[in-house]
Amino acid sequence: MRARHSGLMNAVGQFWRPRTLIVLGFLLACPPGLAASTYIFNESPALQCYLEADKRSPPYSVEDCDLALDHEPLSLKNRAATFSNRGIVHRKLNNWEKALKDQDMAIELMPELSGAHINRGNILMAMKRYPEAMEAFDESIALTDENLPLAYYNRALLFRLLGDQKSAKDDASRAAELDPLREQYETLASELAGAQN
Repeated sequence: MRARHSGLMNAVGQFWRPRTLIVLGFLLACPPGLAASTYIFNESPALQCYLEADKRSPPYSVEDCDLALDHEPLSLKNRAATFSNRGIVHRKLNNWEKALKDQDMAIELMPELSGAHINRGNILMAMKRYPEAMEAFDESIALTDENLPLAYYNRALLFRLLGDQKSAKDDASRAAELDPLREQYETLASELAGAQN
């Protein structure tokens, strides 16, 4: 099942170095749901890795991600974010196990990186490993950070996929309540409310 939306969604993170800002971004990356990626404002391989994760069409390559992880002196958060971004690229290349391994590594490095939990859930959902996907979204929701609306939204998509329209509507409504400026959340909540009537 594909989400009926598109667009880049951003939530601000923390400063890394002077003139370097980490921003968690969300993009539509194949079925289903929104992925979380991280970019760094400089000309580093880590930035190129983010840009590769953010690309909407092939060809895709993990070369810059590998370069960043193998040779850049990244902070813990930037290293975790780069693993997560490489996981997104692997997902686009249909390298499902590598994509999952990279999200797991990001979470191992920084368990509080909620975007990696969301990405992990999206990969597991695409692999039809629904109970594990639900657990990943639940873990992201438990972190209650700036990605909370996105975590509810992605879990709503999973509930809808599983046929639990009420839970899907509840999560979509919660996402819309937390972030009323995101039209996708309200659109999904409205669609699900209509489906229940």
